[in-house]
Amino acid sequence: SSTDHSIVDEFELKFSEYVGTKYAIATNSARLALLIILKSMGVGKGDEVILPSFICNVILDPILQLGAVPVLVDSMLETYNINPDEVNEAISKKTKAILPAHLYGQPCEMDSIIDIAEDSNVFVIEDCAQALGAEYKGKKVGSLGNAGIFSFDYDKNITTGGGGMITTNDDRLYSSMVKTIKNLNCRIIPPSWHEYKSLLELYIYYLLTNKHVYAHTRFPILYYERLKRTLFRDSEKKRFLKSPYLLSPMRATIGISQLKKIDKINEIRIANANILQNYLKKCSFLRLPKIIEHSKHVFLRYNVIVDREYGINRNEFQEYLISKGFEVTPWAWPSPVHLIPPYDKLAKYRIEKLKVSEEIAKNLLNFPTHPHLTQTDIQKIGNSCLELSLIHISEPTRPLYISYAVFCLK
Repeated sequence: SSTDHSIVDEFELKFSEYVGTKYAIATNSARLALLIILKSMGVGKGDEVILPSFICNVILDPILQLGAVPVLVDSMLETYNINPDEVNEAISKKTKAILPAHLYGQPCEMDSIIDIAEDSNVFVIEDCAQALGAEYKGKKVGSLGNAGIFSFDYDKNITTGGGGMITTNDDRLYSSMVKTIKNLNCRIIPPSWHEYKSLLELYIYYLLTNKHVYAHTRFPILYYERLKRTLFRDSEKKRFLKSPYLLSPMRATIGISQLKKIDKINEIRIANANILQNYLKKCSFLRLPKIIEHSKHVFLRYNVIVDREYGINRNEFQEYLISKGFEVTPWAWPSPVHLIPPYDKLAKYRIEKLKVSEEIAKNLLNFPTHPHLTQTDIQKIGNSCLELSLIHISEPTRPLYISYAVFCLK
């Protein structure tokens, strides 16, 4: 039932058991999840939160909403994740928390980050939006820091048509978060129009990203996504600030179903990434990601850096593959956060210390790994990359575009 709150409790329990934490709290978005955590940790005006500049800029909104200061640091070129050495250098007396993001399914170097946090007596909040099921030294992400946040948006490891989750093992922090939720007047059931609109949008996306129709729907989808990130973003932000709410029973029902499949989904993504890697490692103009030995990477995408020294840039490579009928995408945002207004004026950073973030954003490409890919699809992608040594782009003849973000609803 869409009004049965016990189903939300069940989803939270199953999620905490899966991640390996005592507690989980379901929310309507990862952004609200972070706001609840920060407020419960006592983060306020003038406090500093350290996070990478190579990250989704929306994650800065809750920090700024509380009057705190985002401190942006650089990432590592080999893994795209936050650089612990840069975190250590950015620590100050005002630092309240560190926010490492496990990008594309690869865990950060958590031992180093936790050591820095313990030495400085600050919190660690894991951004696990792209890494459900990933592991670091045998423990799942979201169970390593003081708290973790997850996203169930359209292009994440599992989806409920939008939503988020908080995980923690900290009894005191959990009690504080329960009080924060009451103080924020978070409602259990969102407005019905928004609920059904979001779920309808999810189903439409699922239909339209099927590879047999995506050749015709690709441009409308990309155009709509661009509008959402520009024209619609302010209205969405105002709605979030006006009436935050928790995950609905309807979405929790979808989440329970999706959670049962996450290990199988991740197994397929890992297998697809390994096959793809066997092709891409033969391409001299591509730098492949370094996979940390003591971690489990779940490959939400398979990412490469296009090395411009070989005479081809990222955009040319992308257009070549699109002409062959394969949807490969750059990073979701045009620039690192320190180059995106208004965050470039609101965050604290040293621009000369963020060169790696700029290089990653300029040269990164995402390859699909989703479970709807066939072995033939992956072979075609790999062979097209190998053929690029000829650097000859022919005109496409109604190709079947293989989307990078097919949703696993079945």
